[in-house]
Amino acid sequence: MNRPTNSEEIKKLIEKVRNVVPDIALRTTFIVGFPTETESDFRELINFIKTYQFDRVGAFKYSREEGTYAATLRPQVPEKIKQKRFDILMRVQQDISKNKNEKLVGSILTVLAENYDSKRKLFIGRSQKDAPEVDGTVIFTADKCEPGQFCKVKVTKAFEYDLYGEAVQIP
Repeated sequence: MNRPTNSEEIKKLIEKVRNVVPDIALRTTFIVGFPTETESDFRELINFIKTYQFDRVGAFKYSREEGTYAATLRPQVPEKIKQKRFDILMRVQQDISKNKNEKLVGSILTVLAENYDSKRKLFIGRSQKDAPEVDGTVIFTADKCEPGQFCKVKVTKAFEYDLYGEAVQIP
């Protein structure tokens, strides 16, 4: 993709950042099926994801854009293979995400309450590691809380992308 860096530089940067800020949340996005991508390239990507265990991953399938250099590259990866690779990548990340979330059970997070579901009597919010409308949510119970408030939430259950808990302190 003509990026100005290489995989070794990226790996060193990830390691350096994690050494300086051990609890940092790292997020990234990957493209699968970029023209000329081989099965070996894809396996290398999956191994990279498994090794570096990103907190949040987005992925999409390459789509040809008229007038771009990539649209002229050969071979183009067939749609069926792009979909298969996308599905594999998302399953790998889903397992990583669930494992990371399970490690949070019992911990207390600062959560921004964003919405209240009056039918289920639950708040929906996000931690400092979650981007709005992109990442998972923290669903929690609370006696006194309002959307827009930060609450301390004890995590009681973990799912692939979301957490469930109960407010233990509301400012």
